Amino acid sequence: MVVPADLADAATAATVLRGHGSGPPVIDDDTVTIPMAGGHGELPALLRDLDGAGVHVTDLALRRPSLDDAFLALTGRTQAETAR
Repeated sequence: MVVPADLADAATAATVLRGHGSGPPVIDDDTVTIPMAGGHGELPALLRDLDGAGVHVTDLALRRPSLDDAFLALTGRTQAETAR
């Protein structure tokens, strides 16, 4: 998850994240998220690339996928959709 200091930079941040992620970036309110297979090993290069693109970051975080995330990735549906 990346929070750009300037919300106008969200699209640029998404483009940079696309080069580091293993899926499409998602822009939601003030955050940009993307699945990353490399995890914490990708962070130094990611920060360098964001800086090089002129994107200043106010927050950066990694989150391990939840069981719900894994279920969605494997089935393409949420558990709630499957229960219907």
